[in-house]
Amino acid sequence: PPANVPGGDLAKVSRSLCMLSNTTAIATAWSRLDRKFDLLYSKRAFVHWFVGEDEEVAAEGMDEENLEY
Repeated sequence: PPANVPGGDLAKVSRSLCMLSNTTAIATAWSRLDRKFDLLYSKRAFVHWFVGEDEEVAAEGMDEENLEY
């Protein structure tokens, strides 16, 4: 089941859903997500999680060239 934050504003649920549609609109959504990823990665956000787990290779391998659409 999906995680929730105690005291958060989202209700606890037992299921989650993710849907990708085969439309041209999804390209725009992936493009926005890619830009947000690039921004976070440029600031090295979340990279410490990989380094903290002794997975330096994973942290170094996170780049746009490895993303597949």
